[in-house]
Parts: sequence; structure tokens; C-alpha cells
Amino acid sequence: MEDEYGARVDVDRQTEIIAAARRTWITLSNCGVAVTNFGAADETVVSYFRRKLETDHIELRYCHNHWKTDKLWQEKFSSWGGPPPADPKVSVFQCNPTIPPQTHFRADQTPIWTKAVSL
Repeated sequence: MEDEYGARVDVDRQTEIIAAARRTWITLSNCGVAVTNFGAADETVVSYFRRKLETDHIELRYCHNHWKTDKLWQEKFSSWGGPPPADPKVSVFQCNPTIPPQTHFRADQTPIWTKAVSL
């Protein structure tokens, strides 16, 4: 992966970008969205993934037609392994039209924190 100057992106930054991809898959999965391999993914899901990663990681924008972001999904999804087991004390994500997509709740349904996300 290269930056805007054609220099290789360092390993720590690449690791950070891969972790962000995994967090995005977890967010989608926890919101009830079917997360599958790239070729079988719904266009809305792919579009969200691209927008999220490319907004947060400028290096992914330096290419034509999102090929870097798409390749990241294609290469790293199979090693993702799915979402982590649910914590019985916390209902991690609850997604419905009246609640912001990244509102985290305790088991008693009181919010832990909220982060606005546009889908």
C-alpha cells in the first residue's frame, strides 16, 4: 500500500487499517447485517465499508474505483473469523431506526456511549 507520495505505508499503519476493517465488519454484524465474502456482499454493505474506511484512512483513496479498499476486504475477510462472542453483561449494539447505529447499551438498556455513523 502506498501513500499520496508513492511511498510505502509503514507496517504499523497497515495494521491499524486492517484493525479498522475488522471493527467495521463487527459493527455491521452486530447491527444484524449479513457480512459475507466480498463477491457475495450486498452493494449497500460494500458502499458503507468503502466510505467508512476511505474516510478514516486517506491511503485507501489513492487509487481508481476503490480497488485498495476492495482488495483489503478480499484479502483480510477470510482471516477475520467472525464477530467475537457476546459479553453476557452488555448488549453491544442495538440497531433500529430510532437509535443511532453505534449506541452501546448495558444489559439494563442504559446507553454506554454513542457515536454517530452515516450509512
